[in-house]
Amino acid sequence: MTYGSGGGATIRDFEQLPEDGHRHELVLGHVVREPLPGAEHAWIARNLFRPLDEHVTESRAGVVLMDVGFRLSDDPPTVRGPDLAFIAADRLPEGGPPSGFWSFAPDLAVEVASPWDRWSLMRDKVQDYLAAGTRAVWVVEPQARRIMVFSGPGEVRFLHEGEILDGGAVLPDFDLPVSDVFRR
Repeated sequence: MTYGSGGGATIRDFEQLPEDGHRHELVLGHVVREPLPGAEHAWIARNLFRPLDEHVTESRAGVVLMDVGFRLSDDPPTVRGPDLAFIAADRLPEGGPPSGFWSFAPDLAVEVASPWDRWSLMRDKVQDYLAAGTRAVWVVEPQARRIMVFSGPGEVRFLHEGEILDGGAVLPDFDLPVSDVFRR
């Protein structure tokens, strides 16, 4: 759902959008509006956030964030907001978080698909993250009860219940049963 006049929005324009009850991303200068996620989406994000945050906190690996914008490109202007993101400790600015969007891609981006998400839009998000330097992208599909792990262009693993989601090179020693992600 795109609105605006011809895709000429800048990052500054995007930062000044009024709150309207929807989530927004800036994609190639176009403001993309999505409905707020539903309850199942939030529950799954919570099931991932808690063990990720616990692991990252205990290992002092960095920080796990929810619903925050990352400036992936200035030309064309692109700001994406994953459901969850991990930033490695050595990439965190000494002065703390910025007042606006992060000026770089996260090390890990997690997207929980909503029932209204089209695969073409999710694929574009994955490509944007990877092109900007994100080391891994997890796409969680509640309806299929699977997780797709992207670690580079054309590099994808499909994980189902009964398998283990691991942090790979991005979060060594992180393991979580896929079934825990979908636990109600």
